[in-house]
Amino acid sequence: MSLVNVRNCIRFYQTAEELNASTLMNYCAEIIASHWDDLRKEDFSSMSAQLLYKMIKSKTEYPLHKAIKVEREDVVFLYLIEMDSQLPEKLNELDHNGDLALDLALSRRLESIATTLVSHKADVDMVDKNGWSLLHKGIQRGDLFASTFLIKNGARVSAATLGAQETPLHLVALYSPKKHSADMMSAMAQIAEALLQAGANPNMQDSKGRTPLHLSIVARNEYVFNQLLQCKQLDLELKDHEGSTALWLAVQYITVSSDQSVNPFEDLPVVNGTSFDENSFAARLIQRGSNTNAPDTMTGNCLLQRAAEAGNEAAALFLATNGAHVNHRNKWGETPLHTACRHGLANLTAELLQQGANPNLQTEEALPLPKEATSLTSSVGSVCMQTPLHMAIAYNHPDVVSVILEQKANALHATNNLQIIPDFSLKDSRDQTVLGLALWTGMHTIAAQLLGSGACINDTMSVDRNKQLRTIL
Repeated sequence: MSLVNVRNCIRFYQTAEELNASTLMNYCAEIIASHWDDLRKEDFSSMSAQLLYKMIKSKTEYPLHKAIKVEREDVVFLYLIEMDSQLPEKLNELDHNGDLALDLALSRRLESIATTLVSHKADVDMVDKNGWSLLHKGIQRGDLFASTFLIKNGARVSAATLGAQETPLHLVALYSPKKHSADMMSAMAQIAEALLQAGANPNMQDSKGRTPLHLSIVARNEYVFNQLLQCKQLDLELKDHEGSTALWLAVQYITVSSDQSVNPFEDLPVVNGTSFDENSFAARLIQRGSNTNAPDTMTGNCLLQRAAEAGNEAAALFLATNGAHVNHRNKWGETPLHTACRHGLANLTAELLQQGANPNLQTEEALPLPKEATSLTSSVGSVCMQTPLHMAIAYNHPDVVSVILEQKANALHATNNLQIIPDFSLKDSRDQTVLGLALWTGMHTIAAQLLGSGACINDTMSVDRNKQLRTIL
């Protein structure tokens, strides 16, 4: 017996059983019991099915699970025969580790055993305490074999987990090329395709309102993104709980900012906005039919205005040149041109004017003051009926003023019939023209430019303000 060790105890046990050598058999049984979890499938390979089944039953409460772990299909059959009257309940038991027999078979790519279990009514939709199904688990571990097997065998393809409310499509979309190999990303695309072909709902939203499309964009998962775009049932306009559509996430890709709400991707800057070529996520969403406006339900801000508010001029320029409504008005009557002028975005201002933005539209209500209001924002916060040019002057953006004045000169000779000539005589709610506002705020250089561009000093204004301005002049 001194020759018996962990690696050969199974062989000696089998021999002792054949010879009816009870002392040796008991000695081997003690070693087997002490090292049961250390024994490998190879250690049991020479043992007969009947003897192994007898041993497994004596050592564990879950003989089916152990038979699968040692990859002995013949022992699985013996179990099924003996437990026939208790099927399929016995097939759906969790062992001490919380594992299902079917999941053990799939994780080991034991297709024959898995097929046998399913044919005996093993539940392909069994979930754990967190609502994770076998399909969820297969995708989480990157298991193409298990996932496709379950889909082919009728697993629920739109089942959501508890809490996070993630469907299998959400999980495949979360895979990122930054963290996973090309082979793994390809496998996720194959699973996504199989899920969609089996009828998975691409529009289900998780606990944060995100669809698989949202997640594929954030993860930069082009593989799954491609599969989703091919789905006719895809709803491009669903918003997450932050009010973001898929396109809103996609147009933020080129921006790098310390504010993660502006830039969720943590990527390096893309020179000259090259990420917005025809193959970019944003461009392909628009080609597929994404709404380039998608106004926010609370503020009425369209995507173009949201981009301008966030300082993401490149994204705003992309939207302006790809069909966004340049004269859209939010709940305060502010247009994208107002927003661009308020934030000093000269390039965007020029593009909007080129695209036909109306420089004479006036705000309908005073904009709400920001939480951290400065003396400047406080002084202009209660004013309405402002034109974009009023905004540029009030927020002290002389470069934007220059763009508008240059546009007026060019509009007189424009050939596209889109550009509208700015009207310098329009007054805000304080009865000020743009010239009056420039003089009142001490911006004499801008006032001179306005006069040179045709602003009239004699435009009617309140008597008190007229006297004060004439004093300044």
